[in-house]
Amino acid sequence: MNPLQMLELPMGVGLIKQAAEFINQARRPVIYAGIGLLSSPMGPKLLAQLMEKGNIPVCTTLQGLGVLYETNERSLHMFGMHGSAYANLAMQQADVIIALVGRFDDRVTGKVDTFPPATAQAGAGLYRDEPKNINKVVDASIPVLGDVVINLATPVPLIRSSPRTE
Repeated sequence: MNPLQMLELPMGVGLIKQAAEFINQARRPVIYAGIGLLSSPMGPKLLAQLMEKGNIPVCTTLQGLGVLYETNERSLHMFGMHGSAYANLAMQQADVIIALVGRFDDRVTGKVDTFPPATAQAGAGLYRDEPKNINKVVDASIPVLGDVVINLATPVPLIRSSPRTE
């Protein structure tokens, strides 16, 4: 048996397909990647596929550092209070945030009531974390619960390539 083969189907396939369409329609999406992507060897591979296929930059959490090669041109490095200025700027200007096992605490958002001004209507495009963290600080437009690696395997083939010139 191939250890990289997905053994389970995601719980919210309809929501995941909806999130994929949300991502496809975005002009300035940003992936916010956390440590949960390292729970399986497929996590970093699926993240790389989503990033490359969709031409989407990636910000990481502190614990998510290393989930992708930091030398990749789409890597914006860590986001938040101790993160890079360009990662914070990208998150502020994103029209869709694809949060993959990332919590939006005050060290990431700063003033919660103003985070993120450019995406206030779009919210988070895809979010997976513990149920207690969904919509705790930032409302997710499409909250998807479950194993992030299993959930990420479904939308990646649905993502259309885009130049994303903005």
